[in-house]
Amino acid sequence: MADGRLPGYRLTISSWLVFRDELRAHLNASSNRVPRDTSTPDVLADFDEVLGYRDLMLLLGKSKPTVYAWLQAGTIPGYFLDGRWIIYRHELRVALDAVRNGPRETS
Repeated sequence: MADGRLPGYRLTISSWLVFRDELRAHLNASSNRVPRDTSTPDVLADFDEVLGYRDLMLLLGKSKPTVYAWLQAGTIPGYFLDGRWIIYRHELRVALDAVRNGPRETS
């Protein structure tokens, strides 16, 4: 994974994150068949500009305690305001791109 053969994000020393849609696109592009679409999907495209912890749980496939721990540690950028976490999609994109094991391909 660290060598970039598969698309992934190293959030912590022991945690890799792989998005299913990005993996499927990578496998499709690497196939010996004629690829249908070689662009990498934006896994954040379907989310609003402002996300909450529930959105992160859905996106990352992680439990509430894990998402909260990553927010509190600053692994995921966010703001704790009025008793709730606010995460901006553009800041999350920048943070994910910073820990990606290879460049993000866009169409």
